[in-house]
Amino acid sequence: MFTRKEQDDLAHYVYFTYNTETGEVYVGKGSGNRVWDHKRDQSFVLRHGMDEKTAELVEAAAIDLIKFLSLNPPSNRKNRDWLANSKRGDASPKKGLWNFKALPVRGPWGPPCEKAQRSSS
Repeated sequence: MFTRKEQDDLAHYVYFTYNTETGEVYVGKGSGNRVWDHKRDQSFVLRHGMDEKTAELVEAAAIDLIKFLSLNPPSNRKNRDWLANSKRGDASPKKGLWNFKALPVRGPWGPPCEKAQRSSS
C-alpha cells in the first residue's frame, strides 16, 4: 500500500496488471491505492502524476494499443524485442513504467522494471 505522501505524489495514474498463468492483462486508471485492488502476479504503473482527464486518455490509448497488438501480433518475432524505437519516450525516466512487485523498496516508487532499465537511452 502507498503512504499518503506517495498517493499525493502519484496523483492519478494508469496501471496494468499481468497474470503470468493466463497471460491476461488488465489496464486501469486510479489514484490512491487503486492498483492494489487487483490480485495479479505482476502490477505496473505505466504513467503517474496526471490529472484525471489525462489519465483517462492514457488508459484508453494503452487499451487500444494492447487490443491492436492482440489482434495483429507481429508475425516475425524471433525474440521479444520487436519494438522499433531505439529509446524510451522523453517522459519515461521520470513518469515511466514501474514494477510494483519490487515494493516495499521505496525509491520514487521502487525500482523500474527490468525491461525499462535495459531499454533506456
